[in-house]
Amino acid sequence: MVVFLIINLLFGCNKKEEVIEETIVEVPEKEEVNNTLASKSGINTSNIEEYLFRDDCIYIDTRSALQFYEEGHIAGFVNIPFYGYITDFGYNENTLFQMDKIKEGDNIIQLGDIGSYSENYEESIELIKSIIPNDKYVLVISTGGVESSYFLNLLIQIGYDGSKLYNVGSYINGFGDDIAYISLKDNKYNVEGITLFDTEIEYKLDGLTKIEK
Repeated sequence: MVVFLIINLLFGCNKKEEVIEETIVEVPEKEEVNNTLASKSGINTSNIEEYLFRDDCIYIDTRSALQFYEEGHIAGFVNIPFYGYITDFGYNENTLFQMDKIKEGDNIIQLGDIGSYSENYEESIELIKSIIPNDKYVLVISTGGVESSYFLNLLIQIGYDGSKLYNVGSYINGFGDDIAYISLKDNKYNVEGITLFDTEIEYKLDGLTKIEK
């Protein structure tokens, strides 16, 4: 018994411990800092799974709440509806911002561009900054990538660093080289949609200070 224990101790001391190292993929540097198009992002639906569940990132889905739950979504993404909550076409007092087409001399700022947003409430900017940390990478997805771009343009307008803002592209309506995440053969982090019966969703901004225009 003593000899057996000694042999085990000797071989046990010589056995190397197996160390498993977790590889963390570096977030790609954007070539055009304030370009919010999905094609210029570097993070897209094809590689998004390499950047999920990180402490240095926040993940936002800008579709409507009904789309988010009924169509499905990517695990880890939270829903912040762009239309109906952040802004809308035309004036809507139940949105945080108004989006306008603005003409400045020969230049025209189109709807959704940087500079096209104005606050509907005194707390609008403060509220956005309270839920979206400015020291993290912000990864945004939408129906086809358009609202993602608009939302990121808003963040840049109110002071966010464009180098940390990434348009992941399309969840359900891919176009050209932008493949919709739901269409990928191996979308292992896709959360299947559920049917919501007799569900109405309303956004209320009670308690905020309205800006008269």
